[in-house]
Amino acid sequence: MMAKPRHIEREFLEVYGKMDVPEDGARWIGIHNEGPFLNLKFKAMMEAEGIRKIVKGEIDDDVQLTKNKLRMVTVAPESEGIEAFIEECHHHQVAVMFAHTDATAQQTLHALAAGGDGFTHLYNAMTQHTHRNPGAVTAALLEGDSFCELITDGFHIDPLVVKLTYQILGSRRLICITDANPAKGMGDGEFVFGGVECVNVGRKALTKDTGRIAGSTIGMIDAFKNILEFTGCPIEEAVEMTSVNPAKLLKLDKIGGLKPGKFADFTVLDERYDVVSTYREGKKVFQRETVRKLYKILPVFNYRIWGGNRLKEKYGYVSDLPNIGECYNVIAMKGHLDCTVEATGQKLSDFFTAHRDLFKSGTDEMPVRTAMANPVIPMSIQLHPDDAYAMKHEGKKGKPDGVYFIEGEGTMVLGHTAKTYKEFKAKVDAKAFDELVRVIPVKAGDFVDVPYGTLHAFGGGVTLIEFTQNADLTYRLYDYDRIDPITKNRRTLHIRQVLDNIRIPNDDTRPVELHPFEKEGVVQTVFHDEPGVYTAGKLEIQNEGTFRLDEFYFLTVLEGNGKIDDQEFKAGETWFVPCEYPSIKITGKSCIAYVTYRREGKI
Repeated sequence: MMAKPRHIEREFLEVYGKMDVPEDGARWIGIHNEGPFLNLKFKAMMEAEGIRKIVKGEIDDDVQLTKNKLRMVTVAPESEGIEAFIEECHHHQVAVMFAHTDATAQQTLHALAAGGDGFTHLYNAMTQHTHRNPGAVTAALLEGDSFCELITDGFHIDPLVVKLTYQILGSRRLICITDANPAKGMGDGEFVFGGVECVNVGRKALTKDTGRIAGSTIGMIDAFKNILEFTGCPIEEAVEMTSVNPAKLLKLDKIGGLKPGKFADFTVLDERYDVVSTYREGKKVFQRETVRKLYKILPVFNYRIWGGNRLKEKYGYVSDLPNIGECYNVIAMKGHLDCTVEATGQKLSDFFTAHRDLFKSGTDEMPVRTAMANPVIPMSIQLHPDDAYAMKHEGKKGKPDGVYFIEGEGTMVLGHTAKTYKEFKAKVDAKAFDELVRVIPVKAGDFVDVPYGTLHAFGGGVTLIEFTQNADLTYRLYDYDRIDPITKNRRTLHIRQVLDNIRIPNDDTRPVELHPFEKEGVVQTVFHDEPGVYTAGKLEIQNEGTFRLDEFYFLTVLEGNGKIDDQEFKAGETWFVPCEYPSIKITGKSCIAYVTYRREGKI
């Protein structure tokens, strides 16, 4: 509660005293009266009419009004009568914190010696640590036992100062707070705080007329995440600064930790430290709602030396790149190639981490990927290693390929003619690639499986979609000695790695014989189905049909437009369907590729 004139303050405290503590939801641990015995010079957002000198006996009255719910007060340590005030507060087990003060370091140290418990929002609304006029902050840094609150919003205190304070005081003395105002969690907009018109812009709360700080809008989970980021502290210390220490300060021995004899009050966080659920005395009082709906996935485009602009023409993709040689419709490689979930604005890798219950893949990372490509001249001759080699030498996954040709007719390199390793290496050394590689014809509607270690390259004149694991590891054998017009360099070759991984012999791989079947108005074709790797296929709809998988899956529209349930789609778009989702209804003539991942069982 902020400082108010006494008659208003009494009304507020009396109302608080009559309030019943809710049996579920967040635990209400009591009242912090930030005032009224403060220094007017450092009032910040406080109402001047509410600030006054210490009045003997007022704390006794406040405790009675609140029915012992008053837990903490903030006072200026230079106030006359501070010693008796601290004694009176401690008689009622009310913590005494210092802020809104013009005190010198000596005055503050004196008040700490008299029993003061620490500092409300250290650095803010108090005298600073300077070399000639040391103030309250100096006392906080010198004195070894008091608690120091830090507003860890990255705005009230620069993150570097937060880090320095942590290094000086350690986690044992620090308490992370929000200093949240009525605009907490409300987004950008205007509000009134302490009788002053304020505005919240980008999570910064400012007074409308002068632009000075007007509290904070972060939540406690944000303070927790920020202290981890700003200091690099272990998670155990972040818990200490956000949970253990506040309970110690307020002498609440039943909360603040998970030990025998304490209440089972705790919060479950996911890998991004977002709240999943909250428990109070072992009873779940909050569960994050996961919305099972269709999510549109926004692609990532790549320029390629061999690429054309058919993907732009066919699907209306917009990019400033010289060409869209490759379009990643589904990829989630954090910090590298990463699609975006339109509805949430998250990268797909972060969306996967935050919503594992929508995938239930049992994998640490999102397991599958798809990419469309449009080569107008031959791609480099290449292969992909298996998982064991890739992990040992690169720390990455391998990459088996499956390729469906959407349109066009041409050729591709698939395998080689060498019968022995010696013959293969001799032709590589002689750069006799025309003799070495095996070339087969391909056309729209073909699907080619490209296992680990298989030499391959796609010629020009086709548009294709590739299915694989969520990986991006390629070893090039030959790139026609081309110089990239953008980089002005030749692309790196990986001769040794190719020799390590090449399949010998490898002259028997051909397009897969496909077996379409009709079910519920959809002509389905399974391209590839390998547990622990990927499952992919296509759906053809003439007018209307339904489709369902138990697993999550991604749909990429190759041809046509229409609706998936009530969501309109067009060619080139990709949609994510969560696991355990009901049957989807597809309307409109279309051809749609799908990719999914499963651990066991046959689709």
